[in-house]
Amino acid sequence: MTTVDLPSRNAALARLADETFDVVVVGGGVTGAGVALDAATRGFRTAIVEARDWASGTSSKSSKLVHGGLRYLQQKEFGLVGDALKERTRLLQNAPHLVHKLPFLIPLFGTAGAATETLAKGYSAVLSMYDRLGKVAPDMRHRRLEIGEAARLVAALDAEQLVAAFVYHDAQTDDARLTLAIVGTAVRHGAVACNYARVVARAPGGVGLDDGTFVRGRCIVNATGVWAADVMALDDEPTIRLRPAKGVHVAFGRERLETSVAVVLPVRSDKRSIFIVPRGEWVYVGTTDTPYGGSRDRVRVEDLEIDYLLAALNDRIGSPLSRGDVIGAWAGLRPLLEGARSERTADLSRRHAVVRSPSGMVSILGGKLTTYRLMAEDTVDEVANVLEAKKTRCRTAELPIDELMAFSPRWSIEHEQAVNISDIVERRAGLALFDQAAGRAAAEGVADELAVALGWSAAERESHLSSYLADLTLGST
Repeated sequence: MTTVDLPSRNAALARLADETFDVVVVGGGVTGAGVALDAATRGFRTAIVEARDWASGTSSKSSKLVHGGLRYLQQKEFGLVGDALKERTRLLQNAPHLVHKLPFLIPLFGTAGAATETLAKGYSAVLSMYDRLGKVAPDMRHRRLEIGEAARLVAALDAEQLVAAFVYHDAQTDDARLTLAIVGTAVRHGAVACNYARVVARAPGGVGLDDGTFVRGRCIVNATGVWAADVMALDDEPTIRLRPAKGVHVAFGRERLETSVAVVLPVRSDKRSIFIVPRGEWVYVGTTDTPYGGSRDRVRVEDLEIDYLLAALNDRIGSPLSRGDVIGAWAGLRPLLEGARSERTADLSRRHAVVRSPSGMVSILGGKLTTYRLMAEDTVDEVANVLEAKKTRCRTAELPIDELMAFSPRWSIEHEQAVNISDIVERRAGLALFDQAAGRAAAEGVADELAVALGWSAAERESHLSSYLADLTLGST
């Protein structure tokens, strides 16, 4: 399989200034990356620009799960769940180096061993529907566990509260590296990709970047997630409103929260659920799901949010955890479509919408990580209409996603457009979000690599390092 190898930013910027594109994608999260790949593989001359680093927004701050959304069955979102499960299967096939199967335990709790068999049968029926919608292979079908087996799989749980348990399967990914791999695959298919290229103006025939470059494009695609309304406003009055929902995760060392599988944990206080997810030497827990109205460029984990997750955990585990056990955290925003009946963001649909402005700019709104490819397909179908191109066939359903080279700071700088410390420590290495102390420890060496590769002076190196360390407060973006 081909390894991702992005051109330098200078080379990409030169092409952006010199060439004319059929499609210019604004936004370098997983959805924009998917649109660029779909457009390029259909033969459209394609460019993609990102204001910060690839996946630096929502696409590196997710639950890092590829799943159908079991709880959406309760909301009768059968089509949404079916689509997501189909995309889960495709990602397992197209990116096995980045997406892998993950067993999930659903524990049922009670007092003195009491739980109605009716409740257990209800869970079994829902999981059977989930299996059918996903057309899963036998090794991924759900099954009921004995209490002892469930307790062995998740040693952290308070076994005395367990009265029944099921296991089913979904999948896990590294969201930031998946996004980078999709961008790289798009580049291999002819796209021009450039990060740290912020769109600040929209004019007939293209968009203007913050460095003064004008990128000529016949069709502009707005794939900027929670920033979509800002880009729409450069073109026309936004016609669809987004309601950002904040999701927070906290991370622990695996020795403090022992589990060999992921867990869907009910929160007794508000009838929601959170995930406990193992990843390497860490276990992370989340997510909160609350309305958000603050800065979209600087989303931080608040003390109350950590307290909420700790309280939910400590209600169900044998050895309570405290603030001192939290070694990493992150917060991200989901771009949910406004207009749902419920006031709870947890109840809002993860469906997406493709809208076209009077000038022909196409915006992709809403959605979720798992369905990024389907969202891209719908978007490029509309792009083809704007360009009045003959019917083009989407080619990404069975297209392998390129592999990434094993992590090294130098490779990240020279071949993956990493230009600052956070690009490497947080997204290329996937380190600082899970273990802030490890991120701090790695920053010094990364600063040395960047200084050599980018020609920083000693003063510039110290400035970059000091700025990064000062900003590395728990859960900042």
